[in-house]
Amino acid sequence: MSRNQYILSRLTRHPRLARTGPARYTLHMPEDQPHNPLHGLTLEAILRLLVEKYGWEGLAQRIPVRCFSSDPSVKSSLAFLRRTPWARTKVEALYLGRLRPRRKGRGPRPGGKPPAVPANPREP
Repeated sequence: MSRNQYILSRLTRHPRLARTGPARYTLHMPEDQPHNPLHGLTLEAILRLLVEKYGWEGLAQRIPVRCFSSDPSVKSSLAFLRRTPWARTKVEALYLGRLRPRRKGRGPRPGGKPPAVPANPREP
């Protein structure tokens, strides 16, 4: 019996889950996620890579979470990220390079050029 078959059999034996049946609890195999860049990576591995790249101060600047700024550790950060879906999403987005830098207020654009103002067609 494979590991997945064992887990499904355990789910169907559970008194509360036996009513719904095993079809509701399908397990994802590696073939199901060929284009997922996070597949196979643990949250701990992602966090350690980000700490190595940015440091705790850099993470606290990019993602304003207290577990990165006040007495940070991998263990406490993992506990917080596992309980908080929005923070975990931000950490995964930063790992994937999708997180944009935060800008306070309406400052200059990243390119340094002010936005182009269209000419008023009514003025001669």
